[in-house]
Amino acid sequence: AMAGSRRVGPALGLLLCAAGVDARWLHTSASRTIRAPIGLVFSSYSDLERMPEWSPVSRVDVDNATGESRWHLGYRGLEVSWKARVLQSEFPTLLRWESISGAKNRGEVRFAEVGEGLCQMDLTMSYQIPARVARLVESDAVQAFIVRLCLQPTMRQFQEAMEAAASAQSGATLESTQQGTGASGP
Repeated sequence: AMAGSRRVGPALGLLLCAAGVDARWLHTSASRTIRAPIGLVFSSYSDLERMPEWSPVSRVDVDNATGESRWHLGYRGLEVSWKARVLQSEFPTLLRWESISGAKNRGEVRFAEVGEGLCQMDLTMSYQIPARVARLVESDAVQAFIVRLCLQPTMRQFQEAMEAAASAQSGATLESTQQGTGASGP
């Protein structure tokens, strides 16, 4: 599932670096319902160094002193990188960021509890692209392509990781509860 986003992500990253002065902002968004507790989902997504586990990003280095992060996206020997900072973090509902150097981008992810152990995740990303290709990239077909081949696979991979973690967590809780009851047979 990640193969498509690992190919498209770097191409998108290279396009971002080419944006320069004559650029326009492009906005994309995607949503997903995840069968996992909202706190687990938020904490995992905001652990930026884990991003390569589910996204086309190859590495994220976080400077804990400044809160800034350097993002790396590599493809066939070319690397795109940018520096970003978290603008707003409200556990467990909102994470908002922007780049401060390199490829210009910004975004936010909102989390909402939509049922017992269910979390709705809404991701919105904006990035600058060269004005000369903006009309093409802004088309509905290209937007659908970006969402389908980049955002959705990343969110699906994240969803699978969170649901596996939630399942393991609930299995461990159930096991410790059973051990604590003293129900060990005759």
